[in-house]
Amino acid sequence: YRVEHRPLLLMARSNPLDSVMGLAGGRLAIADRAALLVIAALQGLAAQGLRAGRDFRLVEFPTFNAAAHALQQGEVQLAVGSPVTMRQTPPAILRDLVVFQTLPRVPSQVWLVAPPLRAQAPRLQAALLKFAPGSADADRLFEVTGNVAIDAIGADALRGLDAMADEAKALMLVRP
Repeated sequence: YRVEHRPLLLMARSNPLDSVMGLAGGRLAIADRAALLVIAALQGLAAQGLRAGRDFRLVEFPTFNAAAHALQQGEVQLAVGSPVTMRQTPPAILRDLVVFQTLPRVPSQVWLVAPPLRAQAPRLQAALLKFAPGSADADRLFEVTGNVAIDAIGADALRGLDAMADEAKALMLVRP
């Protein structure tokens, strides 16, 4: 899918930060530590000199809306979201949030073909790529999800996912 799926660091309108270093000693709200969106956000913060566990504390919530509510209530300094999660946030919470920083795009979904179906991969890919805006089913899906199209993923994007995938796998192996 092509979607505006990039990590956003959000802050409360009532508790603005002047710089990303304002997170130092504070708390960052997340919804799922193993989500690629969160991993990408943490990599973006690390590139700016801030590391989870060393410079700030991660606070994991069951949903983005719960994380956004904690942000709104001043329990955390920033929260990780995305344009898609913001579309799903109640207006009463959303009006109190501000995008503090936009980080690089993350592919939203990648479909892999199981080894026994490898020979059918080109046909399956062609069928998926035909599911395009303009058909009633596609338009309904894209309206609800915030997706705008289905695209083939390139080698550069796949390479960029490798580091995040390794971290996600490691996190999933240690989870109860």
